[in-house]
Formats: sequence, structure tokens, C-alpha cells
Amino acid sequence: MGEAIGMSTEELFNDEDLDYTPTSAALVNKQPVAIDSKETEVATYLIDIGLLDKSNDSTDGEPEEKRRKIANVVINQSANDSKVLIDNIPDSSPLIEEVRHGAGTGLREILKAHGKSGGKMGDSTLEEVVAPVRETCAQTLGVVLKHMNETGVHKTVDVLLKLLTQEQWEVRHGGLLGIKYALAVRQNSSSWLIPILPDMLRHIFQFCVLESSQEILDLIHKVWMELLSKASVQYVVAAACPWMGAWLCLMMQPSHLPIDLNMLLEVKARAKEKTGGKVRQGQSQSKEVLQEYIAGADTIMEDPATRDFVVMRARMMAAKLLGALCCCICDPGVNVVTQEIKPAESLGQLLLFHLNSKSALQRISVALVICEWAALQKECRAVTLAVQPRLLDILSEHLYYDEIAVPFTRMQNECKQLISSLADAHIEVGNRVNNNVFTIDQANDLVTAVFNEVTSSFDLNPQVLQQLDSKRQQVQMTVTETNQEWQVLQLRVHTFAACAVVSLQQLPEKLNPIIKPLMETIKKEENTLVQNYAAQCIAKLLQQCTTRTPCPNSKIIKNLCSSLCVDPYLTPSVTCPVPTQSGQENSKGSNSEKDGMHHTVTKHRGIITLYRHQKAAFAITSRRGPTPKAVKAQIADLPAGGSGNILVELDEVNSFFL
Repeated sequence: MGEAIGMSTEELFNDEDLDYTPTSAALVNKQPVAIDSKETEVATYLIDIGLLDKSNDSTDGEPEEKRRKIANVVINQSANDSKVLIDNIPDSSPLIEEVRHGAGTGLREILKAHGKSGGKMGDSTLEEVVAPVRETCAQTLGVVLKHMNETGVHKTVDVLLKLLTQEQWEVRHGGLLGIKYALAVRQNSSSWLIPILPDMLRHIFQFCVLESSQEILDLIHKVWMELLSKASVQYVVAAACPWMGAWLCLMMQPSHLPIDLNMLLEVKARAKEKTGGKVRQGQSQSKEVLQEYIAGADTIMEDPATRDFVVMRARMMAAKLLGALCCCICDPGVNVVTQEIKPAESLGQLLLFHLNSKSALQRISVALVICEWAALQKECRAVTLAVQPRLLDILSEHLYYDEIAVPFTRMQNECKQLISSLADAHIEVGNRVNNNVFTIDQANDLVTAVFNEVTSSFDLNPQVLQQLDSKRQQVQMTVTETNQEWQVLQLRVHTFAACAVVSLQQLPEKLNPIIKPLMETIKKEENTLVQNYAAQCIAKLLQQCTTRTPCPNSKIIKNLCSSLCVDPYLTPSVTCPVPTQSGQENSKGSNSEKDGMHHTVTKHRGIITLYRHQKAAFAITSRRGPTPKAVKAQIADLPAGGSGNILVELDEVNSFFL
């Protein structure tokens, strides 16, 4: 074609252009690959801490796409069983999650095989983890750390600790995973546990008190039990005894009051500084300190029933943690006879101190701890002898607890104001009531019987009577509220005290003070956690009373069955839909009226299956005539699908027997 247009082709190609000389240089193939924001943030962080060099040709702005470099590397070395040749290794990890996961898994398996680090890391849990890629990479790092020297391990852990200071939770999560597998493979670092044991126990218990999620509470309990099993008993007792009183106070925290931040570890980390942009000169930054509540501040706005449920759940889980800790404190190895002050005796005195208080929460919390401790450890005479008599005394006490001090004081003031208002209307009631301190029963008597009696005996102005009645209603509302709060506290104190006595397996001669609160809780308690706790205690009580004479088990079971069937909406009443044979003989002339009275099977009353069976049995056994016919009105009231077929089914039953 060149010749056709007059072009000279002699110098277009020469012989050197056709020669191919291969070179040993690497062939570079650059491919553009998309990168997400998370990769950018991690790369930026690595540049900041000096682990990644910034390229010289980088621009001020972040490029839209980053490229990876793939090189064909030729390694001139002899191959043997302990060396691996890896070709086409990318200098940066692929960005597809599946590819990264596969690469991490491959590296882990290669390092396991050639590093002779037995199969401690595996894929068995990757289906349940939050981030499989980070988990796999952390396992790979753990395999490498197993063969590093101590200096290298410390430097690696320092980098992982820096990751924990980042704002992105993914970065912090990766750092935690790396530390997790570093500790898993470096068993010679177990001595690290001793110095951090007190703070670790404080952190775990603090999380338990502040947590509202059942799943996390279960995990906290698992970690706590694992920690107590791994650490030496002597170290656990030395680390826990100074904080036992503070932990009990956290467990007893009222649900409506914020926790004192001085009782929490690292309170300053919970403070958040709120600034609206740049702070102008002369303005100070406003600092808001988060208030913490038992069972979490996020549940403080829930309805009373839900809030009571999560708070009681947090108290019960805290009791489990302290109960397991009490087993360590009561261990015979740390309670030597030669000791002047034994840890078990100190524990008994601490529990007894709270049982002697007038706070219902203190009594409930200590009783829960005793129950959980006794469930794990059957014998500890030092604690049992200290608390068991006091628990029996609590079962017979009736006092106004500190928790109702505010409504009780308001009730006193309003009752005195009502008496003053009656005195202004020339009605004296001072000789009929106690003017000093009103009990709840006396206050209730004042606003009901006494008020009605004194006002009816005087001819009062209707306007004055209306004002007095308005004040009476206000006082009555206060009395009702105070009484309800007291009843709940009283029942729970007696219930958990009874549970503690049953758990200690030292029942008194008279069981009525123990059985009564447990049965009342089954009937009246609205919190299902407390109700289930009492039910489990009743089961333990029945087991302990099997050899007792006289045995109360039959009476307890009978009362439980009666309570179970007391609600007709849940347990329908079983009435005989067919009159007895003697009743039929006595009815004579009023058979139709009697049948209509007895054959009551409707949508809301009676049992249709029982009705059918008894009608069929009556038709077979009766020799006094045909089967009585059901009243039409009752048949019409039966549920759909069952009323029209009753007579047909009866005929089928009769033909079957014939």
C-alpha cells in the first residue's frame, strides 16, 4: 500500500526491529482498582504512624482510583521441604472481601504447615463471627506471633493497642482480635493477668450493673466464671476483697437514682465534650457528664414494668457474679486456722451488716447473693452461722423500709392537714386517731371509716363538705400509693429471705413463714423473674421436705393447683353437661326444663368434647328411652363447625357400639 501511494518502504523496518531479546526485569502491569473509604482511612492512619511510606508522586488530593502492582518475581534459590515459592504476589491486598478472606486463610494455612504451629486456629467459628476477614487475618497474625521473639511480640502489641484508640469501630475491632489471638498463642504471657486482675474484675462487674441486654449479660457471666477459673484463688481473693462492699452497693443502687461516678472505674472516659464548632474567645467549652443508672441509662424512660424487669435482671446477674466470688472467698485454702481474720468471716460480717439495715434493696441483694453462693458451694459454716438466724428473723419482721420514706412522709403530712381541716370545720377526731405517727392502716382508716362517720354526724355546709371530701380523696391516693410500694417491697424481702433459707438447706421447725411468701409471690408478683425465682425455690423446698414428718408437700401442691385454676378465663370450669340418672328420675314432669338447665354448652361455657362423650355414654347406658335431645337454643350457640354435627356424631357413636 505504501508503494501504491509513492512512499519509500526501504527504511520502514530493519533487522534489529525484528530481534526479540528477553530481559530479566520484572514486567509491571498496573490495573486500576476501586477502593472504599474504610481502606482510605486505614491507609491514612498507617502513614500517620509511619508504618506506610507516602509515595513521592502523590498529590494533595486523594485519587479517585488506586492501583495495585503485580510483579512476576524470579527467585534463584534451591527448593526444599522448608521453603515455599510464591509467584505473582500482589503488593497490596485485593479489595473484594471474598478474595481477601481467601488470601488470609491461605496465608494462615501456609504458616501453620511450615511453622509447625498445631491447629489452634481454625475456620470452625468463622460462620458466627462479626467480620470473617478480620478474624482470619487476626488468626494469621497469631500464628506469626507464636514464632516471634519477645521484643517483636511487644512491638506488635503496641501497634494493636494504638488501633484501639481510633474512632472507627472496625479498626478497634481488628485491634481487639489481634490482641485476642496474641494472648491465645503466647501462653507464656499468662503472668500478665495478675497485675490487671483487680481492674479487670471491676470492669466486668461494672459492665454487668450497667448492661440491659440479656445476651451481653450472659457473655459477662461466662467471662467472669472463666476469669475466676483461670486465676489463682489467692490472687482472686486479694483482688476482690477490697471491692466487695463497693460492688454490693452498686448492686443495691435504686433504679431511679443515678450512680455516683466516683464508684465507677475510669469515669473521665465517659465524659463527652460538646462544642458547636470553633470556640470563640471568651467562651468555655460545655462539658456534659453522662449519668449512669443500673441496667443502663437507655432503659430509664421505659414503662415501670419493663424498667423493673431489666433492673431485677441486672441485680440477679450481679448476684451470680458475687455468689461465684464468695465461693473463692470461702475456699478452705485461703481460710487457714492460724489466720487472725479469715476472709470467710469478714464476708459473713459484711452480709450481716446489710441484713440488719432497714433498706429493702440491701436485704434483697444480700439474700440473692446468698442464694447464688449456696447453689455453687454447699458448705461454709462461717457464713451460714452468721446469716441464717438473721434471715429467719427477717421473715417475721414488718417494718417500713427506707425506700418508701418519701411517700410515707408525704402521707403523714397530708393526714395531719386533713385533721386540721376537720378541726377548722369544728370536727374533732384527735381522740380517735394517733396524731403523732400514722401507720398505713391507721391512715387508711382515717380517710374511710373515721371520715365518713364524723362527717355524717354533723350537718355541714355542702361547699365545706365538698372541700373536705376533695382533701380526703387526695390523702387516700397517697395512702394507696404508699401501701402498694410497701406491699411490693415487703413481699420481695420475705420471698428472697425464704429463698436464702431454702438454699442454705437448714429449714426451721415451722415452715409457714417460708412457704407463705413463696406462695404469695406465685399468686401476686407481676415481675416474671421474681415469680420464676420463687417457683424454683418451691421446687427445692419440696425436694428437701420429702423425708420430713409431717410432710407439707401434698398441701403445697394442692394450693398450687388451686392457684393455677383460679382464673376462669385461662382455666374453664368443668361442669357436668348431662344430668345424673338420679336427677332424671326426680325431675319427672319437668324433664325439658331440667335438660335445658343442665345441657349448657355454648361458645363461652362448657366443653364440647365432654358434652359429646357424655351424651354418647348416656344414649348407650340408658334404658329409659331415647337419648335426650339438646335444646335448640344451645345448639345454635355452639362454635361453628361443631354444633351441627353433634347429633350426627352421636348417631355414629351409637351405631359403632351396636
